[in-house]
Amino acid sequence: MRNPLFLLNILTSAFLLFQIQPILAKSILPAFGGGASVWTACMVFFQGVLLLGYLHAYCISKLQSGQLQVVLQAIILFVSWILAWLLLKAPAIPYDLSQPVLSILWILCQQIGLPFFVLSSTGILLQFWYTQQTSDKRAPYHWYAWSNASSLITLLAYPFLWEPYLDLVNQKWIWMGVYSVFSISYFILLTQLYKTFGTSQITSLKPIKSAGIKSPIWLKWLAWSTAGTMLLLSTTHMLTLNISPMPFLWLLPLALYLISYILAFSKLSLYNRSYWMPVFIFCLLASLLMYFLGSQFNSLSQIIMYTLILFVTCLLCHCELSLSAPCSQNLTLFYLCIACGGWIGSMLTSIAAPLLFVGLVEYPLAIFCVYCLICLSYCTPWPKTGKRDRIYAASWLVGLVLLPGGYILLGQAYSRFDIANTRNFYGHLSVKEVPTPEGMSRRLVDGTTVHGSQNMKYSVTKTLDYYGPTTGISVAINYMQQQSSLKMAIIGLGAGVLASYARHGDKIDFYELNPAVKVFAYEYFDYLHTTLGNIEIKLGDGRLSLAKELKQSGSNNLDLLVIDAFTSDSIPTHLLTQEAFALYWQHIRTNGLLVIHISNSHLDLKPVIAAQGQTLGKTSLFFKTQSRSISHYASEWLVMTKNAAFIAEEIRLKRATQLNNVETILWTDNFSSLITVLKI
Repeated sequence: MRNPLFLLNILTSAFLLFQIQPILAKSILPAFGGGASVWTACMVFFQGVLLLGYLHAYCISKLQSGQLQVVLQAIILFVSWILAWLLLKAPAIPYDLSQPVLSILWILCQQIGLPFFVLSSTGILLQFWYTQQTSDKRAPYHWYAWSNASSLITLLAYPFLWEPYLDLVNQKWIWMGVYSVFSISYFILLTQLYKTFGTSQITSLKPIKSAGIKSPIWLKWLAWSTAGTMLLLSTTHMLTLNISPMPFLWLLPLALYLISYILAFSKLSLYNRSYWMPVFIFCLLASLLMYFLGSQFNSLSQIIMYTLILFVTCLLCHCELSLSAPCSQNLTLFYLCIACGGWIGSMLTSIAAPLLFVGLVEYPLAIFCVYCLICLSYCTPWPKTGKRDRIYAASWLVGLVLLPGGYILLGQAYSRFDIANTRNFYGHLSVKEVPTPEGMSRRLVDGTTVHGSQNMKYSVTKTLDYYGPTTGISVAINYMQQQSSLKMAIIGLGAGVLASYARHGDKIDFYELNPAVKVFAYEYFDYLHTTLGNIEIKLGDGRLSLAKELKQSGSNNLDLLVIDAFTSDSIPTHLLTQEAFALYWQHIRTNGLLVIHISNSHLDLKPVIAAQGQTLGKTSLFFKTQSRSISHYASEWLVMTKNAAFIAEEIRLKRATQLNNVETILWTDNFSSLITVLKI
């Protein structure tokens, strides 16, 4: 039987399944600080619902009546189409974000839970029903490859064709339109299947065992799929931590992950252990290099190295899966194990690792898990013939000892300056004491980026790094302090360095999302203790807090508002949109200054700020300070204002340049694309 609706619905469900993931993740990103952990938390939901969809396919396939299977699926499909319209509404963000992962899961469940469940089960069910309608009982694994190909095209299209040209509202409307067409097509196919099945019986599934392997073969399926997912999510986390959380860096690793599935299930002849194992060893060593020193490379180098390691290792995992793929009788069980492994991998990476480990160890741990599985493949059972085979197997076992030992030695060298570490949903914080020619420097490091430092040689805090006396922020503060006592707000606390600029009578409000930053700033640095001004620290997202204050008590009438919020090395996107800047200027007095810290190794944000300045009719001045010592970093600051005297003075003194001929890129809450400002 050749019914084109089978393949059409499989391809369409794959498109919808992977198109909605970046749309939803991007829509809730601002509410949770714009950090790298948002995507990994979303992946817990996606993998969890995918598992439920595969479990549903497995259970429904065990029903004896084909007609009953079809009727149940049709009912679920209809209900899901009705609930899918909730996607068009803005997500309801819970007021209490003390459990951000649970909040994300709840939001996604409300918005897309049942439709995602239906899409997850579609491909597997249609493959199973197809085998029941044809005399060929071989599992149509080529359809699995086609499904992943559709997903791949979808993922590659999003950052280049969807995100740069469509806002989130239109993206959701288009997705809903395609889902409606899919629902109609799927219902037509279900109607045809209902007539075809009639009263025929479908043979129930029987458990299988693998000859020559003592453990059930499903454990092998589970292990390889778990290792692949752990590597996917940990690689994505490392990329977005070092560069920036954006759909392109969410989807590129996922696309390569899918390509490895496509190759594994369609071109298995490409896989030969004797050829791929040396390549894997190279990737293993490269992964250690990237883990400890990756942040020192530019964006392009990091992307190439991390994705190469991911692709090779995932191809190995998925080819091993394909080698043990069963016949059609156990098709749904096989896919169920793959989905279960994906869910376990996402839970280990996103939930368990932050709870169990202070450091970001899930990336090397995922690589080591793959290595262990390779050892099991080579060494169980122990080679009984061939001296060469036994030596080869023994060398892999030796690596089980050498690899953890090497990691521990490198880790100790890397963290030898650490005096404190902590980790939560919002990031990984450490405090380091580093010897420099100017004395011992104590630094607050978020991920891989210094967020403030203090020279321990001086009894009175000496401000250097990004906030030294010649930087843009120092110039702005000193100018406003000449006018009168200063009223300033700062989004982003860091080590509290800017508190050192406060004089008697000055008032500074810090807005800080991560509670751990406040603890470290008070416990390990002196700026908040020695400041002369009146300091208040308000926990919560800076933009949301300012919006709440505007609604409750009106404008704060600030002389100076500073945007100095970073997740590792990047400013959260929602702090740079048109709506955000409109909010800022409702809190700043007429001749006040808006100062944005844009020091960044990977993103050029000048076009974004210039666009916001032009829209608001304000002038944007660019301040750049070169590094003069190991403790005085290069910094870039932008000051936006209508204060003519300030503008004239800074241009006259040649401390700043006006952003006149910069190509502008306007971001809004519904439209932004970091790929357009990525430094390559």
